[in-house]
Amino acid sequence: LVIFQGGNIAVADIVAAADTWYAGDDEQVIFNALNGNDTLVGGNLADALAGFNGNDVVNGNGGNDLLYGYDGKDTIIGGAGRDYIDGGEGSDTASYATSRSGVVANLANRYANTNDASGDYYVSIEHLFGTGYSDRLYGNSAGIVITGGNGSDSIAGAGGNDALVGGAGADRLWGGI
Repeated sequence: LVIFQGGNIAVADIVAAADTWYAGDDEQVIFNALNGNDTLVGGNLADALAGFNGNDVVNGNGGNDLLYGYDGKDTIIGGAGRDYIDGGEGSDTASYATSRSGVVANLANRYANTNDASGDYYVSIEHLFGTGYSDRLYGNSAGIVITGGNGSDSIAGAGGNDALVGGAGADRLWGGI
C-alpha cells in the first residue's frame, strides 16, 4: 500500500506486481501501473491513472480524470467529475457501483449522463455496471453486458448482441432500441 500526499503533482511508474496505490486529496497524480493486478485510486483533483498489464481496478474518485485500463480485464470507476474512461484491450467494465445515487449512463451519448456519470466519455467498454440505486443505463451499437445492480433500473441495449441483467428491484429491460 502506497499513499501519495503533500505535493502538487505526483508521478509514479509502478513496476511491482499487484499493489494498491492511493492519491492524496490535495494533489494531482499520474499513476502508471505497468505489471500485476493493481488498484489505483485517485484523489479529488484531476488525475491520470493507467492500469496497463493485468486485471486492474482504476478508480478516479473526484475530479475530471483520465482513466485507462489498457490490457486485461479492468474495472474503471470514474466517480464524481467528467471522466475519460478508456478500457483498452480486453473485457473492461465502467462501474458506478460506488456511487451514492442513481445515474443515467449512456455509452452512445455522454451528454445524456447524470450524477457520477455526468460528462463521462467511454472508449472500449464491454460491460456497464450501475449503482445500488435506480439507474437508466444505455448501451451502444457494440454487443455489451449491462448490469443494473440494486434499485428499479431501466436498461436498454441499443443494438448489438447485448446481455442485460436487471439485478434486484423492479427493472425494465429493452434489447434493441
